[in-house]
Amino acid sequence: MLALLFEGRAHQGLRANVDNALRLIDINELSRRLSIPKGTLYNWVYLRRIPFIKAGRSLRFDADEVIQSLPHSGTMSLADQRWKGH
Repeated sequence: MLALLFEGRAHQGLRANVDNALRLIDINELSRRLSIPKGTLYNWVYLRRIPFIKAGRSLRFDADEVIQSLPHSGTMSLADQRWKGH
């Protein structure tokens, strides 16, 4: 019984990691979602203005974290609303 409980917890932790990994997007998708040029996003990564994860030579982003990190102007609020529905 204890082994089953432990196994269930291990699977829950694995599931959380998989769910988080599935939410990560590349710079092309982030650029498309926010309607911001890739060059601007690369600059913001260089300045550490937006959160990112480096996977080898690739950059990955959690769109929700990026949106929360940006100054909330009318444009960003619209982008957030537009993609929350998808």
